Amino acid sequence: MKAPISKLELAVYYTLIFLILYEWLVPVMELTNTGYIYYFLLFIVLSIICVLLKLRSWLSAIIKVMYILWFITLTHGGAHLVQLDGVRFLLSEVTYNAQQLVAGDFSYITNSVRTILFFILLWMLMYLIHYWMTVRHSLFYFLVMTIVFIATLDTFSTYDGKFAIMKVLLYGLVLTGMLVLKQIITAHDIRLSWKQAVLYTLPLIIVVAAAGYGAYSLPKSPPKWPDPVPFVTGVITGEKTVSQVGYDTNDAELGGSFESDDTLVFTAQTNEKRYWRIDSRDTYTSKGWEQSYDEPTKEYITPNTLIGTMRDEDNVDYVTITMDKDDSYVLSPYGTLRYNYDDAYMIEESVESGYRESVNVTSWTEEMIPSYSIEVDEPTYSLEELRNTDMSRYAQLGEQFDRYLQLPETLPQRVRDLAVNVTKKAGNAYDKARAIETYFQSSGYTYTTKDVAIPDDDEDYVDQFLFETKFGYCDNFSTAMVVMLRALDIPARWVKGFVTGDAIDSTTYEITNNEAHSWVEVYLVGIGWVPFEPTIGFTGTLDISYDVQEQEVEAAEQKSEEASQAPEQLAEEEQDATLTPTSTFSFAELWDVLKWLFGGIAIMLLAAAVVMYNRRRQWLPSYYIKQSKNEPQNWTTFEKNYKNLLRQLHAVGYVRGTNETLSAYAKKIDEALQCTEMTTLTTAYECYLYGNYAQDADFTYLQECWEYLINRTSG
Repeated sequence: MKAPISKLELAVYYTLIFLILYEWLVPVMELTNTGYIYYFLLFIVLSIICVLLKLRSWLSAIIKVMYILWFITLTHGGAHLVQLDGVRFLLSEVTYNAQQLVAGDFSYITNSVRTILFFILLWMLMYLIHYWMTVRHSLFYFLVMTIVFIATLDTFSTYDGKFAIMKVLLYGLVLTGMLVLKQIITAHDIRLSWKQAVLYTLPLIIVVAAAGYGAYSLPKSPPKWPDPVPFVTGVITGEKTVSQVGYDTNDAELGGSFESDDTLVFTAQTNEKRYWRIDSRDTYTSKGWEQSYDEPTKEYITPNTLIGTMRDEDNVDYVTITMDKDDSYVLSPYGTLRYNYDDAYMIEESVESGYRESVNVTSWTEEMIPSYSIEVDEPTYSLEELRNTDMSRYAQLGEQFDRYLQLPETLPQRVRDLAVNVTKKAGNAYDKARAIETYFQSSGYTYTTKDVAIPDDDEDYVDQFLFETKFGYCDNFSTAMVVMLRALDIPARWVKGFVTGDAIDSTTYEITNNEAHSWVEVYLVGIGWVPFEPTIGFTGTLDISYDVQEQEVEAAEQKSEEASQAPEQLAEEEQDATLTPTSTFSFAELWDVLKWLFGGIAIMLLAAAVVMYNRRRQWLPSYYIKQSKNEPQNWTTFEKNYKNLLRQLHAVGYVRGTNETLSAYAKKIDEALQCTEMTTLTTAYECYLYGNYAQDADFTYLQECWEYLINRTSG
């Protein structure tokens, strides 16, 4: 006969079960964009508390039902359960959904019913777990189900479940070991004190933890077989929907997912992070990119020939490229002055696109240069000059720029309308480009390489991304920005190459196929072609000298931020501002019925507060960012944000020494995180402290640097 399990044992078991169920909920919330994960976790905690308190089944059911109704009313009805509006909402939901169920129109049931069904699923799962644990003393089937569930999502969706599976295995091994120990104790009728039970359980926990750490730390062989999912998908659909990442010369049809590939392409010795430009395209076809000419104009670059303008000899960076993949293209970082390479080769340049490749001078065939060096003086742009790009100046451009204004006749009008609305408050070409560049970050777009749509024959690639899917990778974001700029009669072109790569040390970067990337170049009259980076998660390398008045910077950046909001978003904000609270009825009348519910909620809130405090490292950055977005962009806000960043860095382990200067600390942070944003922020902060408000800054750019860094601290 099974011995009963004490409350203390149940509490320990349920703690591990809670951690395992957390790994169930995370992928479901991520893949369905459901949100409110902590509310569902609170429901699990509430169920556990009911078990530990051994409440009668009818009382436990009332508490859970009241919690579900409270959640439904709050999240779907926008009111509280004890408000009159909340009661009306529940009645209307019950009436409407009952009619749909009776009529058999199951596709028209509301999200409230779906949420209730999900709660019922959790309720049933908790009942099964309790049965398996207290009666069978075994959770083997539950653990198998969990691992199969997470592995399936990891294989056939965008969710990365490798760490979740590892955590479930560790929790499951500890839990299984404790239940086996319980079976042995029961079989031999042994009585153990809690100290003896801890003494017997502690070695199990140590061994499992050591095994998990060892499994995680030991080197692992790469997969022996390719991912079967793309093959299966292709067989089912009859289409090739997944491509291999890397630089490709064929861009006629964009879209579709791609697989990562960490094959090394080249190694770069450089003092700065750089974008490695290779080629550009000028003709958008509604499905992808092509060139407007059949044969490019060729020019040749001999070794040690000056091809750029040297601005500051002290800032020249001597870059060394060592090719690992047999490709004949030659990299062109921004600010290239001259190439140095073996006389056995010649660099051939296509004037129209800037594409450079190496040829063997003996056979005059394309051939890779194994190693070459580049002198680079990356340009610094004056913010005053960038903003001195009045739209009227584009009327003076010659017809050679027409191909950078080309758009297909089939381009939907709503794409042009969106470009106008996003930039309507920007007064010059640079600010319009910046408004479009930042638009995607604040308008609900998502970066992903999985399940990316391919436009149908009657669909436009950019229109589909901007209005239908709103997710994709660099090709989606960069193509959309070029098309929107051209819709405003601003010349722009689509550029391809590689981003920085992985830092091996402070001056060595390894660039793999995974770093293949596309971005945008905009022609600003009087300045030339200027690179922009619209893809979410990428910062670009544009170096700007802030040489305008602070008031002008604030006003322009505020206009850019307002302009980057979608028209429908602005309309929703105006509509929300007109809403007023409604009346409620007396809470005291329901106290006798609800006191147990609110007692349980109070306990759960206390538990949630403990969890939130322990996880403050994860959620504080989001809170800081949300708080900052509601404040004006000025030096006061910047100083507050910078100090919050210092506190967050200290909290996650980057401790500043007692006598360590801010500049030295910033350099240490940039080296640790492989970035340059901390130095940028610190330089601006020191100028603010010692410049007596006289200096100017691009607050939008500083905000982006700050958000990037503070988000990194939550990882």
